[in-house]
Amino acid sequence: GAGAGNVSLDGNTSVTGSNTFPVGTGATTLGGNLDLTGTAAFKKGSDYSTVGQSDDVSFGSVSLIRLTGASTQTITGIDGGTDGRILTIVNAAGQAAFINNSSGSSLAANRITTGTGAAISLGAGNAITLVYDSSDSLWRVTGSVAVISGGAGVNTIGSLDGGTPNADA
Repeated sequence: GAGAGNVSLDGNTSVTGSNTFPVGTGATTLGGNLDLTGTAAFKKGSDYSTVGQSDDVSFGSVSLIRLTGASTQTITGIDGGTDGRILTIVNAAGQAAFINNSSGSSLAANRITTGTGAAISLGAGNAITLVYDSSDSLWRVTGSVAVISGGAGVNTIGSLDGGTPNADA
């Protein structure tokens, strides 16, 4: 029904249709599992265009950030970590951006561990996901980033002459 005030849901509660439950600006806690049968969309923040080195960056309470700097951007730490918070950073700029590993330029609780022991180069068009670990008070990079260039395997092929039609000849 309609009305105002507190709402308490106990036991198994099913909501069907296209219902919206505005919760306000505070945190909402679910005391059990959350099963979705559809898709989930997480809040995108404002594009971040500050260039050069940025320490203790505050992206706000969002889950997706796009880097759009006109020149190289380097993130040394991210403010606002809470246990299990997931943040995806997309490099929408035209050049690589860098995520520094355990940089002393940011407060200890805002630092990022890349898992590589070194900075990660985030190529133009690439994305990376981080999760906040409150037990160690730091952000952890999860997954990996696509290689910008080079790497294992064949990277270049020299010129071929007309006398060798295939590699088995």
